[in-house]
Amino acid sequence: MKKSKLKPSVFNGSSRKFWKKLYKARWLFLLFLPVFVYYIMFRYVPMLNTVIAFKDYNIFKGVWGSEWNHFAHFKNFLSSPDFWRILRNTLGISIMDIVFTFTSSIVFALLLNAMRLKGVRNTVQILSYLPHFISLVVIAGIFLDYFSVENGWVAKLVELVTGKPANLLYNDKWFWPIYTLINVWKSMGWGSIIYVAAISRIDPCLYEAAAIDGANGWQQTRHITLPGIKLTIVTMLIIKIGQMLNVGYEMIILLNNSQNWSYSDVISVYVYRMSLGSTTAFAPDFGFAAAVGLLQAVIGFVMVVVANKVSKKVTEESLW
Repeated sequence: MKKSKLKPSVFNGSSRKFWKKLYKARWLFLLFLPVFVYYIMFRYVPMLNTVIAFKDYNIFKGVWGSEWNHFAHFKNFLSSPDFWRILRNTLGISIMDIVFTFTSSIVFALLLNAMRLKGVRNTVQILSYLPHFISLVVIAGIFLDYFSVENGWVAKLVELVTGKPANLLYNDKWFWPIYTLINVWKSMGWGSIIYVAAISRIDPCLYEAAAIDGANGWQQTRHITLPGIKLTIVTMLIIKIGQMLNVGYEMIILLNNSQNWSYSDVISVYVYRMSLGSTTAFAPDFGFAAAVGLLQAVIGFVMVVVANKVSKKVTEESLW
């Protein structure tokens, strides 16, 4: 029986061409090597340790020496009496973040594009980036002072309206709007960078042709700018939807108190409290934290896939 063989000339020719291209781009691959090693060592290898989500992890026995508990951590989390409350808070804050913070970055980019004075536009743009670089602790301190009954201007404004000063941070119903307001102030300018970059790629001839046809600024924005950045908006929105369950705990821990706890307790804060805050320093429940983190990742992945399919049907734009 004859053995099938590849044609030596074709195989060797393609092989030589491959190694020739590889050698030609050797400095680019060398430049990429540290990034590749970083992601392998600190992103992919640690994924093996997610197995502790299914174990009663013991720091002395190690990851693979700890005993299996199967889905006990997941059951404890899903059956917790606080589950529906923290899920409501997480989704509520995330939806408000998408509606206001995400949208404000797009609107701000459109307003920057409408500015004709380049010097003014650059100044406004640079100033809008500054809050992103301020420490969360400093930002929390600023807003705690703003809402303080003693000397906060927000409390004084509430006093003018209602007749008595009040710290809105101690009103649970006001926590979501205040948290969203802080996010808008902190992230609006920084989030607009990608949209400003997308707008800069639109052909200026389209605006000139529209102006000749008599289109005003709003019509140009509606029919040229928005369609030109639609793919960028859809991509960022799909990514944002995939992160809906990952509300950061840092700012919430700095702003929450016993009065607003019912509306400020989200999944990340709950995991921190249950896996680290409520145990001793020598026996933190890493398995529980890993289980919730894995559950968040799986749900986030599903939400990205669903959002991508919906976007493909509705807008004909998608990530893949």
